[in-house]
Amino acid sequence: MQQLQTLTVYRQILNDAVVQLMIELLRTENSEEKAIIFGELYYNLAIENENNVFFVSNGWQNHLLNLLLYDDNPFTRQTSVNNLDISPSLYRAAQHDLQCLTSLFQVDTTLDVKLAPWDKMVTTNDRLIRNYYENGYSEKIVQTLLASDNWSNCIDLLINYYYTAGSGIFGRYHTLRWDGEKRCLTGVANPDPIQITDLIGYQKERQKVLDNTEAFLSGSTGNNVLLYGDRGTGKSSTIKALPNTYGGIGLRLIEVPKQFLSHFPTLVQLLNGRPQYYILFVDDLSFEDSEVEYKALKAVMEGGVELKPKNVLVYATSNRRHLIRENFSERQHDDVHAADTMEEKLSLSDRFGLTVTFTAPDQKQYLEIVQGLANRRGLRFDEKELHSKALQWVLNHSGRSGRLAKQFIDHMEGRKKN
Repeated sequence: MQQLQTLTVYRQILNDAVVQLMIELLRTENSEEKAIIFGELYYNLAIENENNVFFVSNGWQNHLLNLLLYDDNPFTRQTSVNNLDISPSLYRAAQHDLQCLTSLFQVDTTLDVKLAPWDKMVTTNDRLIRNYYENGYSEKIVQTLLASDNWSNCIDLLINYYYTAGSGIFGRYHTLRWDGEKRCLTGVANPDPIQITDLIGYQKERQKVLDNTEAFLSGSTGNNVLLYGDRGTGKSSTIKALPNTYGGIGLRLIEVPKQFLSHFPTLVQLLNGRPQYYILFVDDLSFEDSEVEYKALKAVMEGGVELKPKNVLVYATSNRRHLIRENFSERQHDDVHAADTMEEKLSLSDRFGLTVTFTAPDQKQYLEIVQGLANRRGLRFDEKELHSKALQWVLNHSGRSGRLAKQFIDHMEGRKKN
């Protein structure tokens, strides 16, 4: 295992706790110490594979494949941007590393793991572990790596994989979240699985969002989008469904909490030059008079001294058409330049090139959503009885909405099962 210390571009794999334990196990000759290290290795491997993407049932090999395919290093970043013009030096370094990692991948065949074998440690039933690339990107490269006795021979196929799927966290996750405390991106392991086709009603409104997103993904200029309207009408669900629809062709959704909007310049700089297309998602966007975070948002959408990246848009939802609260007192003349102050506050909405309005459904639309949800779930009710109960549900709650229709159908489905 001495050759592993010569890793270059994939060197951070050596920092992985499971890999370190494996190396320690291979170096240890004392049988008692070996058993202790093995126990710690097995435990850590099992924990890691709870969150790993499922490729193979062998726990050790599955973990190493995750490390390889989702590593973020100069080689993977360069190949994710351009698969034809790779630095010769990085190419040779990667070849060397892949040859070293082959031996590490095959190492468990030389170990006596009868105590607690990990050959069938990982199953698709371990939580919702799945391959995020259902279109075959991962399957092809994994099968090639499994069949190869020297991974350096797979380098060109691996380059194409990184170019297609992305590198690092962007290769593994379609939906991410900005961690403002740590100032870094984290992947959402179990994102909302909702699909565009799951959403009933508001087809015209939703199509505007889809058309803008598809134009953005095609390389054309897309608009920042504000989804404005009544609560429970599917604004947030529309945006959350986008990576489930377009993630396979490069779309990544990044949720940014409102309190961290001042971090937008840092985040945009991180995304600039990456090959994927990024939608920065701000849910329930509005500001009180005393809040100034909107200025950072305006600067990012409009572009400052630094050119705004073409691969970044902002999609936001709000219950307010004008995003910053305005008081009647502000219409007085306490401020010498009151008109300018008011104009600045009202101008944020104008930075969104596309505003899509989701209004509360009328009774007919509400009942159509109820009926559509029931049909989608295969629930059979007398139509008149279902509609009557749906209207009664409205009277006992807070008004008609798509969310209320879903809650009603959840209730009816639960009663039917009981």
